[in-house]
Parts: sequence; C-alpha cells; structure tokens
Amino acid sequence: MTRVWLEQTKTYPVLILVVAVATGVLGFFTLKNVNQQAQLGEQAIAQAMLTPLSKDVEQIESTIIKTDNRILHEFNPEAPGQFASQWRSQAHVVSPIVRALVVFENTGRLLDFNYRGTPEEASHFKNQILGQLRVDLQIATTKSTKLQHLHTTYGTQSTLVSHQALPTRAPKFHVVIYYDTAWILQTVIREVLENHDGKHIYNVMDNNNRVVYGQTLANAGDYTVGRRFPTTLYQWRLQMAPRQAAQLDAQSKNQRFSELTLVVFSLAIVLLGVAFILVAVVKDRKINQLKSEFVSTVSHELKTPVSVIRMFGDMLRSGKARTPKKREQYIEVICRETERLSALVDNVLDFEAMEQGERRYALTPQPIYPVIEAAVDAMGPRLEQENITLDLQLPKSNDDEPGHNSVGPLQASPNPTVPLDREAALLALVNLIDNAIKYGNGTPITITTRVYPQHVEIRVMDRGPGIPVEQRVRVFDRFYRAAHQSGIRGTGIGLALVKSIATAHRGWIRVDSVKPHGVCMTLGLPTHNSTHPKPTGEHT
Repeated sequence: MTRVWLEQTKTYPVLILVVAVATGVLGFFTLKNVNQQAQLGEQAIAQAMLTPLSKDVEQIESTIIKTDNRILHEFNPEAPGQFASQWRSQAHVVSPIVRALVVFENTGRLLDFNYRGTPEEASHFKNQILGQLRVDLQIATTKSTKLQHLHTTYGTQSTLVSHQALPTRAPKFHVVIYYDTAWILQTVIREVLENHDGKHIYNVMDNNNRVVYGQTLANAGDYTVGRRFPTTLYQWRLQMAPRQAAQLDAQSKNQRFSELTLVVFSLAIVLLGVAFILVAVVKDRKINQLKSEFVSTVSHELKTPVSVIRMFGDMLRSGKARTPKKREQYIEVICRETERLSALVDNVLDFEAMEQGERRYALTPQPIYPVIEAAVDAMGPRLEQENITLDLQLPKSNDDEPGHNSVGPLQASPNPTVPLDREAALLALVNLIDNAIKYGNGTPITITTRVYPQHVEIRVMDRGPGIPVEQRVRVFDRFYRAAHQSGIRGTGIGLALVKSIATAHRGWIRVDSVKPHGVCMTLGLPTHNSTHPKPTGEHT
C-alpha cells in the first residue's frame, strides 16, 4: 500500500504543472483578447478620424497646387524676362502665400526673379538660396516637364519650392515658385483646421518629430492619427486626435489594468482552488491511510487480549490448572487482559464519539486528587505486570525543583476543586500513564501536581529516551505515531483523546523534555474560579 501511495503522489506535481500551464495559456489568450478588443476600439476611433484628416491634407495640397497652376498659366513665353515683374504687381491677390518667383533658362542661367520683401531680404535670397536651388533642382539637366515640388530646409528655414520646365520653341524655361511656409501655416492650414467642429485637436510635425504648428499630442497616446502630405509639404505630416484623447488614453490604460488585474486574480483563484483541492485530496488520502492503519492496529490490539483470554479460559475449562495457585494466576491474567481490552474499547468508542462531535462533557466542580488516585489504581495491575514503580506526590507544595518557569505563585491546597467530567478526566489520566508505561522503557514514573490561582497542572514524567524535538508538534495528532515508536503496540489515538478532553475542559496538554532525559506530559485544568488560565513554561 505504501508503494501504491508513493506512485500516486508522484502524479500530483505533474498535475499541478499541467493545470498551471493550462491556466497560463488561458490567461495569455484572455489578455491577448483584451488587448485586441482595446486595439479595435482605438482603431475604430482612428478610422473615424482618418477620413476628415485625409480631406484636410488633400485640401491643403490642392490649395498649393492651384496656386502653382494659377501662376504658371500666366507665363508668357514671348516675354519670359518680364514674367516675375508682372507677377509681383498682383502677387498679394493671386498668390499671397508665394514669397518669390524665379525664371531660369534651360542652361541654368538666371533670367528673372522677383522677391516679395525688403531689398536686404531679396539680396540674401539671391546670393544664398538661388545658387543652392539651381543645384537642387538640376535645372540644366532635368528633362521632365511635369510640375514638381521640393520641400527642404535652408539653414533653419523650412522651404517649399514648386518648379516646372515649360516647353517652348527655343529655348526652354524653368519657372520656380518659392513659397513662404510660415504664411502657409498661418493662413492655409489654420483656415482649413479651424473649419472643424472643435471636437479634435491638430498639429503639424516635421521629420524630426518637432511641432511645426499647433500643440503637442504626446498625451493623446494611441488615439493620434497622422497623414503625410504626399507631393508638396512631404517633410511634414498633419496629425489629429480627439480633444478628450488624454482622458480616453488614461481610461483605456485603467481599463486594461483592471481587466489584467481581474484576469490575474481569476487565474490566481483557479490555481489556489486547484491547489486547495489537491491538498485536500492528499490530506484525505493520508487520513484514509492512517485510518486503515488504525483499523489494522486496533484489530491486532483486540486480537491479542482476546486470544490470551480464550487461551487461559480454555485451560481453566479443560482442567489444566491443577492447583489453586495456577487457577488464580490464570484468572489474574484473564482479568488483566479484560481490563486492557476494556480500556482499548473505551478509547476507540470515545475517539469515535469525538470524531462525530457526539461526545458531551458534564463539567461539575469536584476535587481533583481522587480522580488522579483512581487513575493510578486503574493502572495498578498494568504497572505491576510491567514491574514499573509509580511515585504519586500529592499535594505539591512550594518546594519545587529549580528552573521551573511558573505563572503565578504555587498554592498549598489540600485538594483543589476543578470543574471536570470525571470519566473523561479519568480517561485522559489513564492514557497519560499508559503512554509513560509504553514509551518510558520501564523507568520509574512520577506524577506531581501544582496548584496555581487560576489552574491546576498534573504532570506525568518518565525517564525514558524522550521525544525528538521535531516530532513533539505532532504527537497529539490523531493516528500519529513517531518513527522511533514503530515497534511498540499502540493505536495512535491516546494522546489525541487527551488533547480533545483538555480542550473541552478549557485546559491544555503540553509535552516537555526532562533533563538529562525523559518526557513530562503536563495536563492543565482551570480551577472553579478561573477566568483566564495560562499554561506555565517548559519543565526542564
């Protein structure tokens, strides 16, 4: 049975591991589903904003391209050198967002330019920017006649340039339109964005993620959508977010955290539940095993005295006891085994009643010493058979051995009164004496009492090998028998009964060591006037 038990218990760690892995996988997919649901919500909001954002980008692009076409439409190939000057006269009406207009010949030679600004600004533009523009636009080598755009930075100034090679008979001319990006931001983009209902906030970001226009949307989280300008201001992107984006982002994070906490808590409950069930199963198996061993032990304990009684009874009946002395010896053996059988049956019945919660105790104030003397008298034949001496010291006065840690002064009482159930108290004391007989290795047993203002202590001491410290915690557990006691007959319920009886009397039972070796079992019972009985310290 032990081998089968070990084989069964080996499966529990595997089962716990399987459940933990399954729970982890379930938690992973649950969290994944939670994140997907949150992302779907964010994507729905983003998709709703993407359409108006795309329209805004297209409208801004369209405004710039329409300005390009309006200017290029006025180009006169017969008078290219006058084109820039003619534009200047009506630039504030036709193209207020254009800062300069430049005409190059096909060879790259500057033919005409006009700059809207102060003479100093015009001179700076001509000396520093036109030269670089000629290189960047590749005027002398380009063959395309399509309208193109260059969005770049000169110094710290963001620059937008539209340029187109206009086919003529000869030579070919390149028209360059130089835009004022600050004016585009403050007029075109602002006008487009201010036409909305105010439910959204916008900004324009460059390639370095610097805000060019508007306010930062860093607090908008994943609710920010952006769209880059495709052909004109392609180094910039227009971004949009709900005005309540910060609150939505915080709410989303709180919801994810709450759902994550709920999932983790649920998984923890599952794991704890599984662990609890497994622990309960293991404990139940162990108890069932102990009960099985208990039944086997009790059967053996019952069989022994019954066999002895039957054997000596048959010997008496068959007349083998020829002398009165022999008959007296046989009768004495039968009586002794009958008492042992009776005590065993009483223990089993009391233990069963205790297990079922049916044992009721009638506590009445009565002297304690007669109960102790009755227990000693009941165990007299057993002590005589085992050739063990028992020293009963009643009463115990103040001349205690040194080293005792007591609670309150000792009382010199001739016979203290204790509320108790006489039969239960007698059973507890008999079990304590029986325990000292079995495990004391034939050493003398000493029973002493100590009377305190709030309680009485009854101490049963032997000078046997003692109980290892690591096993003392369990000696009062039901069915428990220490490893070093395996060769001694017993059921493992005697001390459990003592503990149950002591608890029912509002008392306690404690096991202490005795120097140099031995065990002291102390049964504490409150006196009739006790309010808060407390156990004393260890007896050494």
